[in-house]
Amino acid sequence: MDAFLVMHRRSYKWFVLFDIINQIINNKKMAKIKNYFLALLLICGASLALYGIVWAAEGTNWDVLNIYSIIDEPSVVYNGFVSMALRSDNYPGVAWMSDFDDSLRFRDCTSGDCATDGGGGISSWNTEITLDDTINLIGEYNAIDYNSDNYAAIIYSGYDTANRTRMAVYVGSGGTGCASGITAWSCFTIDLTDANTEAHTDLSIDGNDRYHGIWNDGYQTLKYGYCDDYASSGCDTAGDYTLYNIFTNKNNQNSRISASSAGLIYTSYDDGSGLYVARCDVATSSCDAAEDWALTTVASGLIYNGDIYVKDADTIGLVFDYSGSLAFAEYVGSGGNCDDSYGGSDAWDCNVFSGTFPFEGEDKWVGATVAYDSSEFPHIIYSDTSTNDAIYYSCDSANCAGTGAGTWTADAVYEGSTGNDFGMMPNIEITSGGDPITTFSSRAIPSYYNVFYGELEQQEEGPTVPEFASYKALILVALAAFGMFIVVMLVYKRNKK
Repeated sequence: MDAFLVMHRRSYKWFVLFDIINQIINNKKMAKIKNYFLALLLICGASLALYGIVWAAEGTNWDVLNIYSIIDEPSVVYNGFVSMALRSDNYPGVAWMSDFDDSLRFRDCTSGDCATDGGGGISSWNTEITLDDTINLIGEYNAIDYNSDNYAAIIYSGYDTANRTRMAVYVGSGGTGCASGITAWSCFTIDLTDANTEAHTDLSIDGNDRYHGIWNDGYQTLKYGYCDDYASSGCDTAGDYTLYNIFTNKNNQNSRISASSAGLIYTSYDDGSGLYVARCDVATSSCDAAEDWALTTVASGLIYNGDIYVKDADTIGLVFDYSGSLAFAEYVGSGGNCDDSYGGSDAWDCNVFSGTFPFEGEDKWVGATVAYDSSEFPHIIYSDTSTNDAIYYSCDSANCAGTGAGTWTADAVYEGSTGNDFGMMPNIEITSGGDPITTFSSRAIPSYYNVFYGELEQQEEGPTVPEFASYKALILVALAAFGMFIVVMLVYKRNKK
């Protein structure tokens, strides 16, 4: 009986509320209040559209921070390109393209807590910088890395009268060629072509402070740019870089480069029908011709979007799209399965992820990236386009593509919502303490574009709640909700009289 009365009272309260709203809408005497009510709804809607509330939640084990948000009309093609690298002190630097004004942006965190768990968050990040806005489509493709002095360098693409591959290098002072007022960096073109847009740029600075860049020059040529010695040249002018055509007459896509601690450099790329890895030792070769690079076909089939990570000469991992599914390959030297089932090399083991979580399948992921921790275990971040989630994978086996493939575990970094592209173009790095960090972008056409930074927490936290991309939007929505409550109360009191 008591339960029935409670339910009855609750039902009656909802009936009264709906009756009040109905009176607001239909009572002509309430026209003025109705207008206020509608105005508040418009304010709420405007705040959502203009300031970009992100109806999404952090993963339970992650702290995720919005480090860039802009009212924009993101391009389907040119938005979402974000890159990240760690300094030697484990602090991150992030580069991205703003499609809003065709510019290359940079922001870093150099002290305090870069996430949100310890009260640092956005206050720990330095002010965002527009590095280059001198030509069109600046930073459409970009990649960042740090040298031993913790000086950042960024390789990126751009276009004015011709297509260009450019560098932005931190110099401290006296820099030239960047956006107005930027003198702590030097910006310059290292390659120019009148062909299709130069693309798929990547950069790796090895332990000897040699700069290695890779890109597709638009003539179906994979190009390698090399600065031999930062200590003597600074690697801060175009003349410090020597360019080589590695492979020609190939549809080189998604080129990546990674340097090992032993001085070997590895590049990976695909052509839509195969995934390839090429290796060169800069200590013994000029790496200026195809014959200097040992080329291996890792796998064959419908392959796109490969990413390579090299920890040392024997610890190499690849993550890629294999016929619409997320796949991982790991170098084993010999006896691998990539030649048996994937049309590749037995020097590699291949594993295609399958299952119901986190929803692998055709066209269900984009832009995966991989990194290894100090125990030589791989970690992966990718975007699940079926749920608009950023997903994290980790493995704790000596061979995570072969005998240990079953030890992978999945976790949601950020849970998106329909119509919002979360986890786009993600990056992952592992701190010296073994903690994964990530950056990725999101967009909702036509309202906003965001860049996120996230850190994996080492202890379980309580349930998370939706996080708002803008405190301004949160304030406006709170005010709108409070205003609607006041209107309802005023009408209720008037009716009682």
